[in-house]
Amino acid sequence: MDGLIAHHARVARDRVRVWRVDVDEHPDLADRLSVRTIPTIVLVRRRSALGRIEGRASSAEIRQLIEEHVAPVAGAG
Repeated sequence: MDGLIAHHARVARDRVRVWRVDVDEHPDLADRLSVRTIPTIVLVRRRSALGRIEGRASSAEIRQLIEEHVAPVAGAG
């Protein structure tokens, strides 16, 4: 799954930043974002979770999550 996330991070690099968080090292963050399943992708803006995918995700699911919550860059496409 890391490869898919990295791919979408490159494609949307002007709109998103991706962080990989080890929940064992940062249990407070995992708790704050209600991460109960590994892997989990949480889309966060201004410290609020906008959307999430729990468990394994396809490329289409990751792309849809980004497109639903992140505005396209003006003039892109």
